[in-house]
Amino acid sequence: MFVLPKLPQQFCETGICLSVEHIAEDLLEWVKHNQLLEGNAIVDSDGERMEIELTLNPYDDDESGRGAHLHIELRRVDMDDQLSLTTTLESILGLVSDFIRKTAGEEAFCVCRSRLYISRADIPEDGIIANLLHFKRRLYDTSFALTDASLRVEDDVFDSLRFRYNEEKDRVMAELWASQYITVSEEFFTEFAKLMETGVDCFVFDGLVREPSDVKE
Repeated sequence: MFVLPKLPQQFCETGICLSVEHIAEDLLEWVKHNQLLEGNAIVDSDGERMEIELTLNPYDDDESGRGAHLHIELRRVDMDDQLSLTTTLESILGLVSDFIRKTAGEEAFCVCRSRLYISRADIPEDGIIANLLHFKRRLYDTSFALTDASLRVEDDVFDSLRFRYNEEKDRVMAELWASQYITVSEEFFTEFAKLMETGVDCFVFDGLVREPSDVKE
């Protein structure tokens, strides 16, 4: 049975997209029969409440070929949030488990995105984000300041780091993107979640071990 990863403490959400290309006709028919668009449910774990959202759908066209697309979003929500739910956690985990069982060992292209909100005080002053936030210029009688940016990351796995500073709340939204060809297995989401945690530690906190502030979306 597919097991959800434990969302790292500082993350407010993580999404992962898996594309399995050139699948057999019987698997394509199974995906068509079981496809689900943005089905969501609640996950209660260790005193935390999270929402999981799942999309499973096929594609079969001249440009993309024949394949299957699996997308999972996992995000923290407040205990008193009123959510409109369309399915159950058991149904989602069962569908993902069946898909993994049918595609285990296949090569797939995986894209992952993790988002977190950080108090400005928790951003290292000698780090990448703080250095960019320090950018200020004055031209004629006009002042310029950098509050958000999208940085291309030249790496085998990580693709980009995006951030936006909210001056009113004095916090930074940071978003890290990664992509890689993987072999489908039950552990693929857990392994990518650990990878994203390492990337955030390196690129956002510059390798420093910090206790994040209680900052929510």
